[in-house]
Amino acid sequence: MGLAKSTAKYQDMVLLILSVIFNLPMSFAESSGIAFYRSPQSSFASGQMSKPSLESRLLRTEEEKNYGVEWNSKRYVLLANQITWGLDFPGPHSFQTVINTPIRKDASFQSSVVDIVPPQRFVIAQSFEKSGWIKVRFKDAVGFVRLEQVIGQCDFAQEAFLPKKGWLKIHHREGSFLIDADDRKHMINEFSHFKVNSQKGILVRESAGDSPPLLARLAKKEEHKAFWKISFLQGHGMVWWKDKESPLVQSETFTREELLKRKVYSYAVENKTGQGLISAQGIYKSVDGKIWKKVPEFKDEDHPVFLSSNKDWFIGNYRIKPSTNELEPYLRWDLVVQKYLRAHESAPRSFRLQKIEESDHGFLKLSFDVNGSHWQTEVLPLKPASFDRKRSAEISTSRRDPRLAKYEDSIQIFR
Repeated sequence: MGLAKSTAKYQDMVLLILSVIFNLPMSFAESSGIAFYRSPQSSFASGQMSKPSLESRLLRTEEEKNYGVEWNSKRYVLLANQITWGLDFPGPHSFQTVINTPIRKDASFQSSVVDIVPPQRFVIAQSFEKSGWIKVRFKDAVGFVRLEQVIGQCDFAQEAFLPKKGWLKIHHREGSFLIDADDRKHMINEFSHFKVNSQKGILVRESAGDSPPLLARLAKKEEHKAFWKISFLQGHGMVWWKDKESPLVQSETFTREELLKRKVYSYAVENKTGQGLISAQGIYKSVDGKIWKKVPEFKDEDHPVFLSSNKDWFIGNYRIKPSTNELEPYLRWDLVVQKYLRAHESAPRSFRLQKIEESDHGFLKLSFDVNGSHWQTEVLPLKPASFDRKRSAEISTSRRDPRLAKYEDSIQIFR
């Protein structure tokens, strides 16, 4: 046994020395060898080594998530950071850059460039131009970008909510307009909410080799996770290698005890039934208090969760139906930001919802982290589906309560 181990160690040393001197890929290594790479993004292996030798030099293990998708009737496996999904957007009028995107002083290609937004950054549209430009703020720069150069939640919309008309089925986007199922055009900023298809994605970062083109519309088929192991090899430094890949079940199930062993971000569970929501490296839901299933739309993200006294369940800025995973937005981010701006001189660089609590008269008390500082406000959660009849009654009742005067903006959107 000692001679066998010494021989294996000697062979590994020889392979490493040869690969360093001659820059060889070491494809001639033993068939049981495992390929290692200079980085997870490397297209070609730097060499091979036996698994025991790699494990003896192991530094750490990192998890990598990827998706099996379909485009143009062909299957691909892509990294999670290559794809944007409809629920990734912080609000209905937020947009994501795909390439280095210039912000121009005016809505014209001849106008000067005031800043460049790097790829995969989110910007909020402050106004829309029919000519295909949106006014945005990025850091301290304010200016215009072309809608063809960004993607938004509207690009994933199956339905969109138009005040005074209700939900409309959406066919596609054309510049600053959404085309509904009856082939009518509407400016994007006319809509306050979007219902997105959580199984549809857009490629925002290309990879080497066979890959769909940038901005390709993808259909999610399955989720996977792979574990990269990082070892330190003399002559190579840190190298990355994979031991195995295993498929992720779309709705992972756990017991409450298993979830509570994790770092819990937010917890909302009924005392009597045990049903509720837990945010712990992903959002988990239980309708019986025994089996907890992952809500796949939120991936491994953490968000505040809350159960209201009128049986509404909230995850971040969404309301979820307990019996299904159907998500419905309840928060107008643009009005919340406007309320903040009226009380503060500087525009927020970051705006994160941290906690949801119940107030009186049907209002929610929301706590935000804004530029690293704490800020609270109260809002009336939206229920667009019941807009036409019930909201008119709610508004007239609310008007008889003087304390609701400061929430006029929240009430306005239901007219």
